[in-house]
Amino acid sequence: MSVDEEKYQKNIEIIKKYMLEEIKLALKNSGKFIMDNMPTYEAAYQLLVGPDEEERSRRQINLILECAAKLKSDHSNFEELIESNFKQYLRNDNLGYNMRKRHRKSVVAFELIKEMFKNHVISFSELLRGEGETYDDLSRSVSPTYEEAIEYVNKEIEISNKISDLIRNDRGIINAPGYFRYDIMLAVLNLIEYGNKRLIEETKRIYNK
Repeated sequence: MSVDEEKYQKNIEIIKKYMLEEIKLALKNSGKFIMDNMPTYEAAYQLLVGPDEEERSRRQINLILECAAKLKSDHSNFEELIESNFKQYLRNDNLGYNMRKRHRKSVVAFELIKEMFKNHVISFSELLRGEGETYDDLSRSVSPTYEEAIEYVNKEIEISNKISDLIRNDRGIINAPGYFRYDIMLAVLNLIEYGNKRLIEETKRIYNK
């Protein structure tokens, strides 16, 4: 194994460990929100934070890392990677999994989810080339300043907010029985809000802000 391959494998494990810990925290937060706020919490819990959701999130992280590792330095194969892997990404995405695929706004949702996928692949590809022994080290090596790092965060939050607005304005896009679709919508929105807040908090922590 070459030096670059060794570094890639090391960085893959660093990123994977960090992201899986973040996923567990997010699902724990969602589980508490559901149990505290929803009378139909058992069904909502299984849909959004049950063991299947954690496994889907794990597959999603692995897919992003695989695409990031295959991305050429000049990004000449970027669109091909995205298009050939998007269906698999969509199946493991929280909204993609819980969305009515034939809803009139599904095309808009697909495009937003694809934008998020693109953002993640680019971000992870940069981290894979980073230096250090921790996720914080990798982050600071590829984005030396807080201002550079928060640029990526703001882009991700912008996409997340568009997804939130789409769901809030037409909850019929949620693939759930009508009697608890509203509850599922609230849980999905809470998960997005938590993710946005956590991104900002972690970026500030990494850069001592």
